[in-house]
Amino acid sequence: MTLVSKLSYIAEPEHGLKGSAVGFTVEGATSAAFNKDAVKALDRALGAWEEPEFETPQTSPLDGRARQVLGWVYRACLAAKWPVFQVGVFQPERGSDLNGQYYLPTRVGPRWLPARLFKHLLEGGLLAPTKEFDQARFLEQVAQFQEALKQHGLKGLNQRIILRFIHDRDAPVTEVDKSGTFMVGKGEKFRLFRGSLSETTGELTVKLLMSKKLTCDILRDANIPTTDPQFVYDPQDILDFAVENSYPIVLKPNNTNGNIAIYANIMDEPYLRSLLDRVNLTEYDFIVEKHFFGESYRVVLFDGEIIFIHQKYRPRLLGDGSSNIRSLLKTFCEDTEPGENFTKPRPIFKNMMRSPVFNANLERAGLTYDSVLEKDQVFFIHQQNGTFGHTNYYFTEDDLPEQVRQVVQKIMKIFDIQEGSIDFISEDLLVEDPDFVINEVNTSPAFTYNVEPLRQMANMIVDSIQ
Repeated sequence: MTLVSKLSYIAEPEHGLKGSAVGFTVEGATSAAFNKDAVKALDRALGAWEEPEFETPQTSPLDGRARQVLGWVYRACLAAKWPVFQVGVFQPERGSDLNGQYYLPTRVGPRWLPARLFKHLLEGGLLAPTKEFDQARFLEQVAQFQEALKQHGLKGLNQRIILRFIHDRDAPVTEVDKSGTFMVGKGEKFRLFRGSLSETTGELTVKLLMSKKLTCDILRDANIPTTDPQFVYDPQDILDFAVENSYPIVLKPNNTNGNIAIYANIMDEPYLRSLLDRVNLTEYDFIVEKHFFGESYRVVLFDGEIIFIHQKYRPRLLGDGSSNIRSLLKTFCEDTEPGENFTKPRPIFKNMMRSPVFNANLERAGLTYDSVLEKDQVFFIHQQNGTFGHTNYYFTEDDLPEQVRQVVQKIMKIFDIQEGSIDFISEDLLVEDPDFVINEVNTSPAFTYNVEPLRQMANMIVDSIQ
């Protein structure tokens, strides 16, 4: 059975689609109902219909069987993080609900995948006679298409989101290459971006800032407070560093993105030795440094401006002068509600009580579960890798003291960057003359908890070409 044919790639599609598209025709499809087993299987594998992120102007109402198939293809692309935000366009032939011309949103490469998936769904299952339908084989091939789409999806957390915000402004967007580089605008006025990275940052600068140690070395030579990471090659190097510099320490890769293989707040030798039994030190180029206690602040930059400050507020117990730590901890667990700002599930009291790191922190502070914290006395709730969760707070450039703004400008000048993020550790970065250290400088930071910086970046990109 061959129904789908005459495939063509359209770099600048018409018909109201955003981005590139692939066109094809369906001819010879009968009016017989879809195979019910195939429909049920696809709804389980790809999900039932859901409204796309952007409407697609249709030359005729999109309904019936064409709508179903286009919806499944859209959801497969969506799950794979393709730059696809709409279902396709269907132009029926002589009133048919399947035969006619189709246009599917796609990307530069592999551009034919959405059309090939459409073809498989229609010819390999939905219109297959019930007696000839092999559900296991059909779904196996659907899974192969899903994996192929996933392999060519946009990488990282930011790329698809910022692209969606640019489309919100109805700006012309052209995909440049498979790496996820896009051009916004036409003619003399255009901008290039990939995720939260634009053409203003050089490729060599990106490579330099990937090295946490080199970045910190440069900052320290410029008299900017920073950490002092050291390369380590075997367990004894790490144990020696801890003895020479005292606990707590941090062990992490020198040049990875995100929170991959980061072991923070290593409080003592027994825990460090247990960690070294599990960590493969040959997997990355590891560095070790002192663990600095404080709040984590990320200052976000774009086009040379500070557009956003994100604070990760550490969970803590606050004394009232009468309650012991056991009681305060129980109340903390009961009152903490996961939501837009708190980043982890509700803490479980009995698990916290069993935490060896929580107990080690108590011992380090000279406290027990029966200790009563004085009024307004603070006890931070740490675990070995970060915290048991944190609350997010957001600020603007006006909230930063002048000293911090001058440091930000100096770092931008040193590395010749107009965008990215600078990560500070400080007890309170927003007071006058704060103490702090710079932890990292990133050229393409990820925004996990709040997409507002990406919306601002998208607006700044579009505004700059108008």
